[in-house]
Amino acid sequence: MLHLFSFILFLISLFIAYRIIKSDTEAKLKVLWIALVLLLPLIGSIVWYLIGPGNKELPFNL
Repeated sequence: MLHLFSFILFLISLFIAYRIIKSDTEAKLKVLWIALVLLLPLIGSIVWYLIGPGNKELPFNL
């Protein structure tokens, strides 16, 4: 069961990294987001989903 969870989290992290690379965010922020998502997959994925690049609901631009 743990292997399945790890594999799914890995696939989600790769998908998010792909979305970050394809976004129109500046290069420095892309590197920071990808590092966060790949080094801390669960926390990084949640943070990216909530406040990631391209989130138009925030009063400030990340």
